[in-house]
Amino acid sequence: MDCLHLVELFGDKYRTGFDPAYDPRHRPQKSRDPWMMTIPCSRGVILPFGGEYLIAEVEDRPRIANRLSQLSCVELLQNGDLFIAVKFHIHDFEQVAQLLRPRKKPRLTAERRAALAERMRKLRAEGKPRADEKRADFDPEVNCHPELSTRKSVRANSPPKSQMRLFCD
Repeated sequence: MDCLHLVELFGDKYRTGFDPAYDPRHRPQKSRDPWMMTIPCSRGVILPFGGEYLIAEVEDRPRIANRLSQLSCVELLQNGDLFIAVKFHIHDFEQVAQLLRPRKKPRLTAERRAALAERMRKLRAEGKPRADEKRADFDPEVNCHPELSTRKSVRANSPPKSQMRLFCD
């Protein structure tokens, strides 16, 4: 069964993410599992189901769950006290999205992008330090991570400095 690729379909308009049980960090973009992709919403989450279908899950929102289950375009998969999962066709995405409110990608207008670029040019021309160079204990000659230079560990159960590996670019 084929899986809908949420980034290709909705990635230009909505934020996409991955299931919390899946770790995509050290995988190339093309080899990330599309079955584990999600569209986070302010009132739930949207997941791929297979074929041309998606799943909408709502948890701890009984009014939204009730309104979602009453839509004619959805098929009820699971219904619990505080959880509901429904299946719907991709053509009905806008109707379901209206209830769940998917998180939209931030958009910059051309004017705002130009203003931010000009602001960064001015800051660089003034010689303002970068955020990681502002720290008094940051020494790029010694390490790349300011937390590991001279300060004691923040967490009591973290390994000693001698056992920590420094990751530098």
